[in-house]
Amino acid sequence: MKLFELLRRAPRPPKALLGVGMGAGLLGALFLGLRYFFRRPDGQRIPEAISPRVFKTRVCQTSGGQIVYHESNSGGPGPTLLFLHSIGVGASSYEWSKVYPEFAGGHRVLALDWLGFGESERPLRPLGADRQARALADFIQRVGADGKPIVAIASGQGAGLLTLLASHHPELLDRIFLLAPSGRPATTRSLRAVTRLPNLNRILYRYWLARTKAMKAWLERAAFARPGRVTSEMVEVFTASAQQARAELAIYHWLRGGLNVRFESRLAEVKQPVTVLWPERSPGPLPERAQKLASANRRVSIRPIEEAGSLAALEVPEQIIAILEDELRPDLRVLEHAV
Repeated sequence: MKLFELLRRAPRPPKALLGVGMGAGLLGALFLGLRYFFRRPDGQRIPEAISPRVFKTRVCQTSGGQIVYHESNSGGPGPTLLFLHSIGVGASSYEWSKVYPEFAGGHRVLALDWLGFGESERPLRPLGADRQARALADFIQRVGADGKPIVAIASGQGAGLLTLLASHHPELLDRIFLLAPSGRPATTRSLRAVTRLPNLNRILYRYWLARTKAMKAWLERAAFARPGRVTSEMVEVFTASAQQARAELAIYHWLRGGLNVRFESRLAEVKQPVTVLWPERSPGPLPERAQKLASANRRVSIRPIEEAGSLAALEVPEQIIAILEDELRPDLRVLEHAV
């Protein structure tokens, strides 16, 4: 009882001192909150669904950093096939995971993550288009088909980067397939401006672009022709890839135009036969765009894909597989390379 009596009779601190103490406490809480808010995410583990289990996951050191790729355990008499994903939030080799396993029986198959994306290294200074193409050249020279040119299949802006490589190193490629090819991101000026604002760009990425809800909405509304085809696995893998540590750096660089390629100009320089797979729901009218691409290079042929968006390899893999099997038939004559 004496202790409670002493505490009751003890002099109370002045109100001003109480205000200072409360203010310090609030500032401390705010500081800790901001520290948590702006700290870099550790990144969640990427699901095993990113690649089929029959494929081995390997690492290749290139001039731009370490590239993670998946390789088939088996092979066949056909040429080596290299699958390259599009560029965007959450992008990875998973985009082709419903297609490339079908070719492992007759071909050596490779599927990689571009530097800055998926499981590959994410440099503090993201690579521009030329350095990405250089890293891809390193990869093909070190992992490719023992000096033999390979067949490359690429989508979106990854297809633009592939044409850049083809114009610089035609000796590395035997034939090219381009799915919904592009040379630049379809973004607004305001979004590009936000990516240049420190901290605000991180908030935009972490709490909007890379969230599960936003990823699901993007897949359903922009990447697929039919929203019902989007699965929980797709949302999970894209979100996990988007939330890897420093994954936002490559996205900022991409949105600012760091990976832009003059696609039509580069396509005109390609010496290999090119097949463009064009989803009917991709941006821009198919007939006009196809005619423009075909006129840029006489080696270009167009194959339309029905009822599919830009991620047609995930949405309608059976159509992509059928076209590739048809085009890769050994008895099918393709246009000769230019001398």
